[in-house]
Parts: sequence; C-alpha cells; structure tokens
Amino acid sequence: MSQLAESKGLILSSRNYKEKDKLVKIFTESSGKMMFYIKGIHRQNQPLAPALLPFTEAVYIGNFRSEGLSFLSSVKDVHAFRHVQEDIFLSGYGTYLLNLVDAAIEDHQYDPHLFQFTQQALQRMDQGDDAEIITNIFEVQILQRFGIAPIWIHCVVCGETKGKFDYS
Repeated sequence: MSQLAESKGLILSSRNYKEKDKLVKIFTESSGKMMFYIKGIHRQNQPLAPALLPFTEAVYIGNFRSEGLSFLSSVKDVHAFRHVQEDIFLSGYGTYLLNLVDAAIEDHQYDPHLFQFTQQALQRMDQGDDAEIITNIFEVQILQRFGIAPIWIHCVVCGETKGKFDYS
C-alpha cells in the first residue's frame, strides 16, 4: 500500500545506485525508518540534492510505501546540522548515533520519541555541546532497545540498596 504523504525526517544514510540514482534511508517522524529511491539525483540543479546530504533534517514529501522502496517528490523546510557536517569529529559521533538508531528500530516502525531524542541529540551537537557526553547519554538511553539496561536501584552483585556504588 502506498500513499502520498509528508513527514519530517532525518537522513540516516545514502548510497549510490546505478549511474545517476541514489538509495536514501530516512528516519521519518510519522512512518519510522524508510528506504527511498531517488532517480536522477546526480544531475545538475537537482532540487532534492541539498535535502539528501548527511546530517540534514527536512520535511519530505512523496509516495510512502509500507513495503519496498518509497519515492520522494519534493522537500521543504530543509535544515542542515552545519557544524556536524563540517567537523570530522562531530561527524563521527553523529554517524555513530545514526547507526545506533538504524540498528535499534525496524523498518516502518512508528517511534516519535526516538525521532525526537535523535533530533535533539544532533541539535545539541550542532550547537556546540560536548559530543562525547551526548553520545554517552544516548547510548545509555537506547540500551534497552538492544535487550539490556542498566540497573540503578541496587547493586547487581550483592543486592545492596544503600552505600556507594561504582558503575562499570
């Protein structure tokens, strides 16, 4: 089933396909993670090109399919996380966060909370907040999606609830 829709989204990854086309994975706010086929993206003056760069957020409009590849027709409200794009270290942390998100959610799974959390993490990095701390917070918050979670209320080894505890 396919429908013409629009949704805010974050570019997770992209790769060239054939000579002038591209496959782009976008984490959309309303439809979850989706793969889009963009035809002729490598042509000059392609209006979609700036919205498909890494670390970009926009409102994507197109044919959203529940199975298979979806297709983009236009974009609006494009916002690039410019500092993350320009700084190789921020770009590394940002890529790691987006890969965690990609692994943590299934295709077409609606999860607006994870979308907002990812968006906020990238915004904070772009504003100059410490990327390593943001990444560590993000990792701890997303751990339960991988089947593990830290226990904060008691010592896992001895069961004590009072005293000083180390976290390892």
